[in-house]
Amino acid sequence: MGQKLTATTGRLVREVGPDRSLTIPPYNQTIELRDNLQQRATAGRVVSPLIGPAKEWLNLYSTIRTATASGYHKLSVVAIDASGRETVMLPNVTSSAQALAGVSATQYPYLRLELALGDSVTRVPPQLRQWLVTYRGVPEGVVRRDGVPAATYAPATLAQQATSTGSLTFPIKFQNVSDIDFLAPLKAQVSLRNTTTNIVVKTIEVTFPGVLAAGATATFNVVMDVRNVFGTLAVEAFVNPRLQPEQLYSNNELLLEPFSVSDDNLAPTLDVAFDGRHILNGEIVSPTPIISIQLNDEDKLNPITDRTVFTVTLQKGSGTPVLVDLNGPEINFSVDTKQGSVAKLEYRPGLSAPLGDGMYTLRVQGRDPKNASAGTQDFEVKFEVVSVSKITNVYPYPNPVVNKTRFVFTVTGQELPRNMKIQIMTLTGRVVKELFMADLGPLHIGNNISENAWDGTDQYGDRLANGTYLYRVSLDDPSGQFGRRETAGDRAFKNDWGKLVLMR
Repeated sequence: MGQKLTATTGRLVREVGPDRSLTIPPYNQTIELRDNLQQRATAGRVVSPLIGPAKEWLNLYSTIRTATASGYHKLSVVAIDASGRETVMLPNVTSSAQALAGVSATQYPYLRLELALGDSVTRVPPQLRQWLVTYRGVPEGVVRRDGVPAATYAPATLAQQATSTGSLTFPIKFQNVSDIDFLAPLKAQVSLRNTTTNIVVKTIEVTFPGVLAAGATATFNVVMDVRNVFGTLAVEAFVNPRLQPEQLYSNNELLLEPFSVSDDNLAPTLDVAFDGRHILNGEIVSPTPIISIQLNDEDKLNPITDRTVFTVTLQKGSGTPVLVDLNGPEINFSVDTKQGSVAKLEYRPGLSAPLGDGMYTLRVQGRDPKNASAGTQDFEVKFEVVSVSKITNVYPYPNPVVNKTRFVFTVTGQELPRNMKIQIMTLTGRVVKELFMADLGPLHIGNNISENAWDGTDQYGDRLANGTYLYRVSLDDPSGQFGRRETAGDRAFKNDWGKLVLMR
């Protein structure tokens, strides 16, 4: 069947079409066109289509008939590698059965035949009757997207996996549609591309370990870690990325629709407490304090795993800050990753020896696994250590008492008083109320304001009358361990007696 050509492309020589007088439908008929092509040239060339790919080259069979004594021909074999570079391996084949064992199918998976022929005298060239290349073929596979539920590859599914688990998990079905086995192992390359920048941000390799027999289907179970990868992303998978020869590679790709993952991570938060309480700058603490440092991070995909997320320095007075060894005996580290991360550092700077008297500066910084700091500046607090056991006068606050009052005082040293009692009495000396340590609530070294408040009632729970009352504090201190710590408010006391006023 000839091709109809226009006046600018050539001249129609002969045309054969289906015989419409037959009962056989035109699309089922066999059409054959035989003719002679005549031209003014004395030589020409016949080129075969690309042959292959091959696993092994076997033989070349050719039949070329010379019609005249002046006719000549030359048959050559051109080998082509995977990148398309051509090399003439057999420049002049003279045998009608030429072995091709010397051509490496690994290096040259494709061949092309070229036949140069001519006759300068009669212009009747030799006739090519046949040429045939035998070889062992290669397998052919196809990604079977239809073998996986559509929801598995949906952008919403992939986005949900990335944000909730930090991984993409999905199968790839690949069927061998040829009668030749794929060798083991068969690999798939899975990449994640940022479609905004067109940059591949992640690539993994997944292996099917066995031989993929003819007609069989392999399942590649992909698990890709995508933590800390954000943006508009697209999965690109390539099964057998030109590692084994194959007839076509265009059927080996799986390209999924883009999905978006945003970075909603917040910076971690830092909390520092001394002996279970938060202190202000300059407060007094025990010479053997327990400093609790806690770092909270809500990121569930990137848990804190070790103590290196903390930086702690301690400075005495105006001296040089000393970096605390987080692996030292004064440090105890723990972390809970059930809901995000709660990392705790317990620091006992007075474990080996109590801290000496003076002013100290503690600086702390915490970071999450993505190196986001808990604050733009380090947490910093100054505290004072006084090793001598002393106690200030006790002050009711507020005074006058309108509703309730608490008691404010400061304790220094390493130990709390064993027993402390506050006596409240009338101006005539009658005791109307006694408050013991248990009535005040938990106490600690440093500044105290009683957790429990006195409501202005007497020993029996009756409300006291408005007016001025006296009070004093007594300690169970037979050895005289506790001295008096002087304050500016001592002027309000006379012989250890203070005044409070009920005004309701």
